[in-house]
Amino acid sequence: MGSRPKASSLRLVRVVLYTRELRLSGFIRSPYPRLSDTLNRYVRHVVELHDVTTQPLRTDRTTQGRLETAAVAVDEVVLAMPRYTVGIERSPEQQALVRKLERVEAGPFLVRGILHLNPGAGLEQHIRENDRLFLPMTHATGIFGQYARPLSFRAPVLLVNRRHIRGVWRVAEADPALLGKFEGAQNYLMVEGQGEVVPQAARILGRTAILKGVPADGLLEVCREIASFGYLSLRLYYAGTEVFREGDAGDSVYVVETGRLQAVVGSRRGGERHVAYFGPGDFFGELSALEEPRRPVTVRAVEESHLLVIQSEGFKTLIQRFPSAVSVLLSLVVQRQRAVDAARGI
Repeated sequence: MGSRPKASSLRLVRVVLYTRELRLSGFIRSPYPRLSDTLNRYVRHVVELHDVTTQPLRTDRTTQGRLETAAVAVDEVVLAMPRYTVGIERSPEQQALVRKLERVEAGPFLVRGILHLNPGAGLEQHIRENDRLFLPMTHATGIFGQYARPLSFRAPVLLVNRRHIRGVWRVAEADPALLGKFEGAQNYLMVEGQGEVVPQAARILGRTAILKGVPADGLLEVCREIASFGYLSLRLYYAGTEVFREGDAGDSVYVVETGRLQAVVGSRRGGERHVAYFGPGDFFGELSALEEPRRPVTVRAVEESHLLVIQSEGFKTLIQRFPSAVSVLLSLVVQRQRAVDAARGI
């Protein structure tokens, strides 16, 4: 990285930054007109904002604060967007494209849009080995999925801090003709069609304790049905990343295809206590499908893990179609609750 430009060459860049706790809008002094260049090439450790408006995310979001200046650690910034692009209307073609492309889970945020790749780079290589901290997405829509009052946003241009990326997964196949309308389309990430997810989901589910022995054709048919409602997806979590935290709102069940994950819980004496490990064929998060409003444990990947994710309604459909799974499921729920209580010291 070269020396910083002189102060006289700086300009004001209007931005919105999201941390895990706050939305901050204001101005950054930068020699670059693009926010991506400012964050990746100019700013090193701290973002200094001027004429700042702050808004909390976890509590009453109608409360706003005003500051002349604010210093934000770059590592704490999860998402960033140039303010002048917010609210730009998108064409019907662009709106259709957004619904068909990559989804990224970064911190407590869930974002769907076009993730731009370096030419010739695979997705994993692009995220892990990129020399830029903030990766660009376009035509993005986002939601704060972990909060009691979900809040959504749209951003034609969005920057994602790759250190906060917890998972990236595929939604549906993009239309090459549609992609071709956008500059640099050859560098966009092409995503897997839903039809390819269905047989993989059936194979993964067939290895679980509750559905082992179920006829493959019947399981494939049900997977095809619940996938048609968007209840199935595949996600990749890197070692050390959290799938969810204790106390989070839950709306999905996870099945391990490959990898290893650990469940922990906060104890009365402080710190975390081990509850269980999950490996291929195991599932977790089932209480979210049984009307439990909050996650009772924190689950994080011990090693790189590929997971099948089933929304609660889809999981309920599976159980209804295969009643033999109910007794096994209830037995596992009781065992796991005892393990959680023991870890907490109850």
